[in-house]
This record gives sequence, structure tokens and C-alpha cells, in this order.
Amino acid sequence: MDALQQDAQELAIRAENLIAQIAVARGQAADAQAKAGWVLIANPSIWQPGDRTARLDAARGQGELVLSLEHSIADIKARPHHGLGGLIQGAKDSREDKSLEEKLRSAQEELTQRYRAVVDGLEPPTGVSDADQLLVEAKQADAQVRDLTLTQAAVSSEVTRVSDEIKRRKDVESKVGFDALGLEAELKLNGIRPIETSLVLKTKEVAAVEVAATLCRFKTKTEFVGGSHGVSIPLGHGFRYRVSSFRGHPVQSEYLAHLDTGKLIVTNKRLVFLGTKREVSVPIAKLLQIEPYSDALGIAREGKETKDVYLVPNPAYVIQFLQWVISQQDQSQA
Repeated sequence: MDALQQDAQELAIRAENLIAQIAVARGQAADAQAKAGWVLIANPSIWQPGDRTARLDAARGQGELVLSLEHSIADIKARPHHGLGGLIQGAKDSREDKSLEEKLRSAQEELTQRYRAVVDGLEPPTGVSDADQLLVEAKQADAQVRDLTLTQAAVSSEVTRVSDEIKRRKDVESKVGFDALGLEAELKLNGIRPIETSLVLKTKEVAAVEVAATLCRFKTKTEFVGGSHGVSIPLGHGFRYRVSSFRGHPVQSEYLAHLDTGKLIVTNKRLVFLGTKREVSVPIAKLLQIEPYSDALGIAREGKETKDVYLVPNPAYVIQFLQWVISQQDQSQA
């Protein structure tokens, strides 16, 4: 899970970096187009605009507006402001200057768009070498934008996939108490990672998991219900009449008896309980049924009618290893 979260974080950073690179490339393309438009407008005798004449006229008109605003701002800044009257006039000029600056910024942005419109869809050669070079640069920047956009979309898709996987695994973990999906993927990819154990292993045997456990078995007890202990009735003169007792009818009930405490170990060959008084070793091939409980797992095996019940901290964790070992044996026998 930690590795998956690290991957998600790295992918998210990469996606953000790609977005920033796309913005830079788009800016480079727009800047090159605007400069190319300006160069063409500045060389009317070399370049033939054809049906782009209206675009050139619009750009020239916008350029004149920008120059006019720049001159007006320069005039305001050059005005002298002396004495009290100058202070009052200075405040008015400051407000006018601020208003004109805002108009100038808007007009400059519009002029950039008009310059770009001049070369929109235009392919070199135009006859103006500087403009042709700028058009090539704009085209290269546009191609970079497309490539980066495709890469960013793929990375963003991967971010979504990994984030969904993390959520799915966390949902499962909240239910079973461990990263069951991560463990399943690990077992499929790498198989059992051997652990150290006190169990003496057989040839080619490896231990997969070892947990504290209590060995239990179901037992039956008999109780008598509806019985009487009898009564003694005094008759006088030292004599008593005694009514005999009876035990009633027997009722049997089943209970879970704790037999021993120790460790439950799953290997690639056996399920083994090592207790203080008992040892139980069941070959995987002899397992008939694994029954999960909230706090235990029941094991039915060949040749034994009584089911072994093991109280363990997280039954689902042990069962997942058992199921994987069983599946491997089934595949090897197939």
C-alpha cells in the first residue's frame, strides 16, 4: 500500500509538471505567431497578404490604439504637480492613469490576438525569412503541446486508476483488517515470502505465516431437566414418609472446549499447530473444508470426524495464505 501511495504521489507531481510544460509550450507558440504577424505587417512590400488584407488592417488599427494609449499615459506622467493644486490634480491624474493602464493592457492583449490572426493557418514560405522562421517555431511548439497533452492525459488516467485502486484496497482493508488485495497481488507475483519459524521444516518446505492460536474442539455435555430431589414428610412419633427423587430427562448441548494454546503455522505443504501440550499437523492435501469465523477458523480434515477450531487474531489473513497454497497444489496436479 505504501508503494502504491508513493506511485500515486509521483504520478500526480508528474501530471502537474506536464500541465506546466503545456502552458509554457502554448505560450511559446502564441508568442512566435504574434511576432510572425508583426513581422509580416512590418514588411508589406515583400509579403503579399491576399485575402488576409482585412486581418492586417484590423491589426494595424489595434496597433494605432495601443500607441495612442501609450502616448496618453506618457503625457499624464509628464504633467507637473506643484503646490496644493498640483496635489489635487495629481490625484485626478493618478486615477486617469490607472484607467488608461487597464485599457492599455486590454488593448495589448487584443493586438496580440490580431497579430496571431494574421498568420492563422499560414504556412511558410511567405517571402519574409524572419516570419518563416517564427512560423516554424510556432508549429514546433504546437506539436510539442499536442505531444505533452497526450502524455498528460495518459498520466492523469494512470493517477485515476491508482487512486481508485488505493480506495478499493482501503475499503477491503477496513473490512478485513489487512491489505487483502495487496497480499493477493503479492502472492500471485512473487509467491510465498519465507518467514522464520520454530517449526522444523521438511525438505522443500517453506513457512508462509505464523500466528498465535488456541486449539478448540466442539464437545457434548448432558444435563438433566425436569427432575426432583424428593421430599420427606413427617408423620409423628418420630416417623417420616419419604417420596423418592428422580433425575428428569437428559438434554445434550454442544460447547467449544479450549484444549491448548500455541502457534498456527501455514507452510506450502502443511497446516501445523504447535501447542504447549499438543501438536497437530495436517497435510494441505488432507484438508476437506476451511470454515471462517469472525475470530477463528474451522478445519475439517480426512480421517477425523471432529473439526478443529483455531482461535486466531485475524482468521481472514491465515485463510488467504491457505487458499493460495491449496490453489498452487491444484494447479500442480492439473
